[in-house]
Amino acid sequence: MKKKILLIRKGKSFMLNTIEKNLTDADYEVVAVDPDMEAIEHHKGETELFVMYLGDYVDEAVGALV
Repeated sequence: MKKKILLIRKGKSFMLNTIEKNLTDADYEVVAVDPDMEAIEHHKGETELFVMYLGDYVDEAVGALV
């Protein structure tokens, strides 16, 4: 059974694609969501680890960080 990781991200970028590919290659199932508390709450019981990558959007995602 694959382990699941919640990837909290905003938009798409080369870096996000690389992170997601490397996690998938390492036999993880990646659940990607926007930095929205409702989306995070919906999936938090399904995953063992959260990875947050926001890049230039970190200032816009302050609500999900608190």
